[in-house]
Amino acid sequence: MLKRAKHGRVVNCWLAADPMKEAAMWLAPYQHFWDTRLDALARYLDQEEQQPWETPQSSDVRRLPSAAVSKPHRKQSGARGRSQKR
Repeated sequence: MLKRAKHGRVVNCWLAADPMKEAAMWLAPYQHFWDTRLDALARYLDQEEQQPWETPQSSDVRRLPSAAVSKPHRKQSGARGRSQKR
């Protein structure tokens, strides 16, 4: 928690660490978990950096037909003027 005291034009600020103890105690069990996960991520990224990606040549790329089905086209609208629905 941050505390402030103003004396004239001077504002003094200081940190009261006691309220932070509860938060630190709550976070402590998670510290080992995240430390190991982040260390593993750093090792993985270092390994990837040493082995750059290779871009496939155009002859290596195989094109497969799309399984998507096109939507049917809408019918053209009728002649201009009032619609027949009222």
